[in-house]
Amino acid sequence: MAALRRAKLLVVHARTESLLAREADILLPCASLAEKDGTFTSRFGRVQRFERAMLPKPPVKADWEILLMLACRLGFGKPEWNPLTIFPMLAAETPGYAAVDEEKLEGGLTMKKGLFVAEGGL
Repeated sequence: MAALRRAKLLVVHARTESLLAREADILLPCASLAEKDGTFTSRFGRVQRFERAMLPKPPVKADWEILLMLACRLGFGKPEWNPLTIFPMLAAETPGYAAVDEEKLEGGLTMKKGLFVAEGGL
């Protein structure tokens, strides 16, 4: 913490209150997993979709919204982008996502929503 306090600018991206968040010059409150939609990749390379269970309270935003807002302010990205438009771009640049589509997110090499054991093979 002492080293961070010497920083000229401390920006923290956090979902819960913490000492680090309290010390931030700029706090970017982000949504919890229950408050956002998306996909994640396990350490085994399996892609799994997750769905939002509840809306975050303003000004909390999903990670992709925060990063998109910053990117747009820096001259990158487009304000109309959303997870559905971002996913094909991710797939084009990330080999592991290239073969993933809606059908495969429902099963196969990916994990079905609600399952804790992967189906299919590697």
